[in-house]
Amino acid sequence: MIHNRTRMKVLVCLFCFAMMVVLGCATTSSQKEVLVEGEDAVAAEQTGAAAEAVKPGEPEPIIDETLAEPDAAAPQMAADEVPPVPVAKPASTVSAASEAPAWENIQFDYDKFSLNPEARVLLDKLGEWLLRNKGYAVVIEGHCDERGTTEYNLALGERRAMEAKAYLTGLGVAAARIKTISYGKEMPLDPGHDEEAWAKNRRDQFLVELPR
Repeated sequence: MIHNRTRMKVLVCLFCFAMMVVLGCATTSSQKEVLVEGEDAVAAEQTGAAAEAVKPGEPEPIIDETLAEPDAAAPQMAADEVPPVPVAKPASTVSAASEAPAWENIQFDYDKFSLNPEARVLLDKLGEWLLRNKGYAVVIEGHCDERGTTEYNLALGERRAMEAKAYLTGLGVAAARIKTISYGKEMPLDPGHDEEAWAKNRRDQFLVELPR
């Protein structure tokens, strides 16, 4: 009798232990199912949000991935695109200050070759320029008005040119840099036949140039 009771207790204990194991497995399986269902629900919500963000008929947004990561080559490319510094061209061998200007004519009285005060002022300026620009030479042309013979006016024109040359050499300009020529009455500035025209034609004319 006692042996039977002990056996019954053992069976009851085994039965209880078996029930506990079965219930434990069921609980674990239920927890796993809950977790899976939760994950599925979250995924469904994300899918639904994405579907709402992109409506039918609308283009999908374009994501520029280049903005997310800086381009390491960009600074180098920018530096390569900088234009080269222009190289200054060499200056001309003759400066603007040394370019030969056009000089005013000097005038003479009728049948005279002597220099008046106005002519001396102009010759002073010409002589100063020639002394600063020693590479240049000057040609002095002597002219006359139409009165008198051709031979007389050629001689008078030569005297007028030589008078100006003598003045320039007196200022220090080398005589070798000064050439004279007489055109007499053959090249008038004014073709008129009155005193105003004659006064313009009685002149010395200057051509400043580099020797050839």
